[in-house]
Amino acid sequence: MKIKMCNDETYKQEIELQKGLFSGIAIQFGTYGKVNDGELEVELLDNKEKKVESWKLDVSKLEDNAFQYFYLEKKIKIKNREKYYLQIREKYSD
Repeated sequence: MKIKMCNDETYKQEIELQKGLFSGIAIQFGTYGKVNDGELEVELLDNKEKKVESWKLDVSKLEDNAFQYFYLEKKIKIKNREKYYLQIREKYSD
């Protein structure tokens, strides 16, 4: 799925995880060949929308069409087809 985000915009998507230990997630970012300036905040929320983990990333370090990996501090035991939410927020510098 491709989305283009603007400053201070939040994107939230439900994700369904398979049974087992969950240790992190990979997200592919496209910069369209640009070097952006600002910060990206990624949050993993449980099915009650409570924050499980959050990460901050300097968007100037993103490579075009490369995957960025976000690892949990502690693995989570997942029940089959358990739902979580991935929330991404961008804060660009002016």
